[in-house]
Amino acid sequence: MCSLTITDAAYSRIQRELADSPIECPIVSLVQSARAKLPPYAMLRPIDPDASDGDLHDLALERSDADSPSLPSLLIPGVYSREDVPIESRVEIRGIWFSFSPQWQQRMKGWELDAVGDTLVLKDATGKVILPSNPDAADGVGVPRIPARASEKQEPTMSHVQVAKDIYLAFGRGDIPAVLAAFHPEIQWRQAEGHPYQADSAPWVGPQAVLDKLFMRLGGEWEGFTVSVRELHDAGEVVVMEGRYTGTYKPSGRSLDAQVCHVLRFRDGKLFGFQQYMDTGQLHAVMAPR
Repeated sequence: MCSLTITDAAYSRIQRELADSPIECPIVSLVQSARAKLPPYAMLRPIDPDASDGDLHDLALERSDADSPSLPSLLIPGVYSREDVPIESRVEIRGIWFSFSPQWQQRMKGWELDAVGDTLVLKDATGKVILPSNPDAADGVGVPRIPARASEKQEPTMSHVQVAKDIYLAFGRGDIPAVLAAFHPEIQWRQAEGHPYQADSAPWVGPQAVLDKLFMRLGGEWEGFTVSVRELHDAGEVVVMEGRYTGTYKPSGRSLDAQVCHVLRFRDGKLFGFQQYMDTGQLHAVMAPR
């Protein structure tokens, strides 16, 4: 049972966002952003826009228009359609529906959602600021810094293999915002030579480019597109994935079942470089018009 408290300031901030939304049955999800407003929310839907059991994110990192990845982040209310969120992730607080996974609902016992200016501030039961991750976003007003203490036990850093595994799991359940949140702001994404989606072989730079040029097309042009991970190889800052692509290309009706290899490079715990290797001839054959 979620026992998150919503202060009057946070309530007013969220109501302003809801008043501007055209969505008939809205639900709010907390979004960490370098801007006070998000682009159209359809881009953050699950990969399959017709999925009835698609799982939206709890927290998404959105920096597409930021001049610098070092800009302070705001925590803002993103408004989505309630029907896109699984029932178990819907929570009503003070007459407002929120999207929080069951895991987050358990974690937020005694937590408080406050607001300072345009940013929401999420605090745990001890008053520690959980989000936004950069407290300077609220100009320091009511958002105390939590200095690290040498005597405190440091949590172990998540391995790159685990980060890679989490990315593939999130992609598999259609949680694209969670995938994007694992990307470095300056990620460089390279498809295999001859890939029809990247004919000029120039890498896509930044999460937004990957979303627009790949994920949105996969969701619109393919049915049941799946990445099946066979094995992940740990090479320190690099993780190599062996797997297969399956799915049906809607315009031609042909199905794909192809071997694939990904080379993932990490920086600061985020996916910084992506290189795909596959037989693109199989893609061209499947995507050729009938």
